[in-house]
Amino acid sequence: MSTIAAEQLRLRSHDYRAPSAADVRRLLAATGDEVDSPWRAACEQLELDDSPDTLTLADLERVATTVGRGGGVVGLLARSTAIRIATYRELAARAEQAAAPPWDWARRALDELLRTRVPSRRRLQEIADLDPFSPEIRPDLDQVAARAAQRTGAATGAVNILLEGAQGTVGQHGMPQWILRAGGTPAEWSFCSTIRRTREPHVVPDAHADVLHRVNPLVFHEGTASYAGVPLVTPRGEVVGTCCVVDTQAREFTDADLAALAEEAATVVETLEERRSARARRGELSG
Repeated sequence: MSTIAAEQLRLRSHDYRAPSAADVRRLLAATGDEVDSPWRAACEQLELDDSPDTLTLADLERVATTVGRGGGVVGLLARSTAIRIATYRELAARAEQAAAPPWDWARRALDELLRTRVPSRRRLQEIADLDPFSPEIRPDLDQVAARAAQRTGAATGAVNILLEGAQGTVGQHGMPQWILRAGGTPAEWSFCSTIRRTREPHVVPDAHADVLHRVNPLVFHEGTASYAGVPLVTPRGEVVGTCCVVDTQAREFTDADLAALAEEAATVVETLEERRSARARRGELSG
């Protein structure tokens, strides 16, 4: 694969462009953190030239993934870009000749809003401190997602972490395999992104009729027909993610459904906080 020509790496079927190296570095630096050192360290580890102009898309995904493993705020931003690159890779591999979604002013406005939103370093630091992407906690969060789907009668349940530019899936039941391989979805496709702004439960009973999501690629191509989600709010007041369900048919979600999701969301926050406290205690003992 040649080096990245961003204007060429576009999926017309999903109206989606692969991130360029410039996009990645711009996001990594969005909170003012120093990014040159982790970038160079990742390139050295992978035996790659650290000049962004020399990287293929596959190289860029490897660099972003490696920086992401370093943790912290920069690590979360790198994870977000890795999800965006992996989304392009997974969908491009299908080699589909699907029709592009029709142009829609509301969708374009939402996409632009979500792509250009200024990151909150405090919120990202809260996510980093909670460490929700740890493999150790994945079985517990998968169980939460399964219970959420079962209690609401939905096809899919998920626990998502709202990053910058993407949402990362940390617990799932019934989710499409390509999303699992990508690790999440772009922020502009995320129904959960609304919850970050409103801090309230969000319900879309008929996505095909919804002004913001009727041409969302997850609706237009991937079969999402309805959605309900509630926020994960930490004791410090930060919305770090959601507990949500998705169905393949339009449907209403009841107050009982939202109460069930709220209970599962509380379980997620409690689990993450317990793990944070345990890490702090271990740190005190080792110190």
